[in-house]
Amino acid sequence: MKPTKIAAEKIQAYAATEYHLIQPTDSIILHVDRPCTKLSSLFTTRSVQSAALITAYNPLGTQQSPPLNTLAQQTLITQINTLGYEYIEAVNISPQGNWPPEPSLFIFGIPIDSAFSLGQRFNQDALIWVAENYIPKLLLLR
Repeated sequence: MKPTKIAAEKIQAYAATEYHLIQPTDSIILHVDRPCTKLSSLFTTRSVQSAALITAYNPLGTQQSPPLNTLAQQTLITQINTLGYEYIEAVNISPQGNWPPEPSLFIFGIPIDSAFSLGQRFNQDALIWVAENYIPKLLLLR
């Protein structure tokens, strides 16, 4: 594993976070390193084999003001739309309740290198990557 500039307690917090995909009917909650077979139908419907969950909120894991977060997230949405990827909205929730919920996007079919670049462009510490095995992985970006 390559060295990281991210504090161990932040990495642990990211790994413990629940990643809620916002669905009209069936709720899907992703947990790092735990299979989520409910993703099968989402992947099949969109003819993809992978997806990335990315937020633009709170760069480098440092809380920002609501207006800055909202602006950053809107910029992320604009970039995803420009790139042509389909996504659904999500929210990242700390089960301990010690961090405010963060809106995010679950982006279908984005290549892993593009997901990395996008996360780094928004100064994020990490992203969630899900491949065809439906096991969410925490990928560190710095």
